[in-house]
Amino acid sequence: MGRFRAKGGRRAETTGVCHRVREPVRRRACRAPRRPSPLAEAPAEPIHSPPPGPRPTLVVHHALLSPRDGREMIEDVEPTSAPAGPAQFGNLAANARFLELSGALRPGTEILEIGSGTGSLLHRLVEQGHRIRGVEINGGLIAESRRWYGELPLQLVDGVRLPFADASFDVVLSFDVFEHIPDSDAHLAEVRRVLRPGGHYLMQTPNKWTNVVFETIRWRSFTRFRADHCSLHTLRQLTARLRRHGFTSDTFDVPVVNAFFREKVRRHLGTPGLLAVRLVNPDRLPFWLRPNLYVRARKLR
Repeated sequence: MGRFRAKGGRRAETTGVCHRVREPVRRRACRAPRRPSPLAEAPAEPIHSPPPGPRPTLVVHHALLSPRDGREMIEDVEPTSAPAGPAQFGNLAANARFLELSGALRPGTEILEIGSGTGSLLHRLVEQGHRIRGVEINGGLIAESRRWYGELPLQLVDGVRLPFADASFDVVLSFDVFEHIPDSDAHLAEVRRVLRPGGHYLMQTPNKWTNVVFETIRWRSFTRFRADHCSLHTLRQLTARLRRHGFTSDTFDVPVVNAFFREKVRRHLGTPGLLAVRLVNPDRLPFWLRPNLYVRARKLR
């Protein structure tokens, strides 16, 4: 990791995930990896099948990145025996809907999720009968996943170097991850390597056209926004990059305006933001202007 002085006396550093600028009081990291853990170097365990018996679930009313200390935080967390709530580190309801629409998840599908967070989606897929593994860059989130869900098959690694053999999975998932990885070509090469022929990479990432505006207003700083979202793509750019790595791709119409989305807008843009959402429903925009890109990429061979 290298360090240098940024303008205004702020300390800046480069990491294995994104360049980030540390401001004197409030700062936000781009999922920068900590020192490698022994978990990251350990051999991969067998893919887990659903455990017997009932499992605890979790309601998360809203879970967003904290601007404090560059750490991710979870807010309003409530363990419960009720069905899982609609949102956690992203729009869980919309992401689950995308998986249904994709048609890529069949019984017994072997899945890898990159950026599993606290494992809420991982847990849901295990309960549905899928064989799945997850990788996460934040050891604290892995600890939280174990507290809530027990021993989910999670490993502490980054999203570029995957500790799995070639052709290990039928499906790879990532939600709100791709935009944080500076070397997206290396990432896609690894995804392609661990996928079987004909396998799918199901991904969601913010749309560059709309995210630049939202995040710059949210943080009141284009520099901070760029430090956090260092691999944003437009739909056209993403499609072209996937093609270069041997994928065909389809874009899916996934509604995103729900309770989680409105709460996120309210928290960061206030009443004017909510009024804008009512006037210009993001779900009715052309694909190239949607807030999020939901893409199914298929490995050609």
